[in-house]
Amino acid sequence: MTKDETSGAAVPIHATPVPALLDAASAKFPQAIAMDFLGKRTSYAEFARLADAAAAGFQRLGVKKGSRVALCLPNTPYAVICYYAILKAGGIVVNLSPLYVEREFRHFIQDSGATIVVTLDLAELCNKLTPIVGACGLETLIICSLPDLLPPLKRLGFHLTKRKDLANIKADARHIPFRTLIAPGGRPTPVACDPETEIAVLQYT
Repeated sequence: MTKDETSGAAVPIHATPVPALLDAASAKFPQAIAMDFLGKRTSYAEFARLADAAAAGFQRLGVKKGSRVALCLPNTPYAVICYYAILKAGGIVVNLSPLYVEREFRHFIQDSGATIVVTLDLAELCNKLTPIVGACGLETLIICSLPDLLPPLKRLGFHLTKRKDLANIKADARHIPFRTLIAPGGRPTPVACDPETEIAVLQYT
C-alpha cells in the first residue's frame, strides 16, 4: 500500500510486469540517461530499443513463455539490457555468477533448465562456458563484446593493452555475437504475463 498525497488515504499498489516499468520510463524520459558505463552513456530510449531488439532476437532463438535464459555477466549494460529482454521475450532470468567454475556452471545450468547463456567475450569466462555448450542442456552461448561498450578512446586503449584478455570464438549456430542477436532490430511478440504469480528470476546463492 501507499498513501494518497492529498488525502493521506491508503492506496493499493497494483502489480506490474517488470518490463512495463522500462517502457514507461522510456516513454516519459526518453533522453534521460539510464546507464553510464565508463563514460559511455545510454538514454532510456536507446536502452528500451536495445532491450526490444534483444527480446526479438531471443524469440527467434526459440525463447517463449517459461524458457530459462542464464546471464553470466559482470556489472555491465549487457546485464541490464538482457535482463529486461529475457522477460520481454517471455523467459525467466537465471543469474549465474561469473566466479563459478566449470563444474558449478554445469550443475546450475542443468538444474535450472537454461538452454541459452549470455556472457562476455572475456577469455576467463568463455574458457569455462564454451566446453559445456552442447552438454547439460546448454544449446547456445550469446557472446557480448566488452570493447563495444567503451567510448572510442577507451576502446582503442583496450585493444592496444588488453586484447589478450579477449576470447577467440568463431561465430556459428551455437556461439552467437550479441550484435548479431540484435541486428534485425524490431520488437518482440508481446507475451501475456501475470506479475502476481509468474516467476521472473531464478537466483542461485
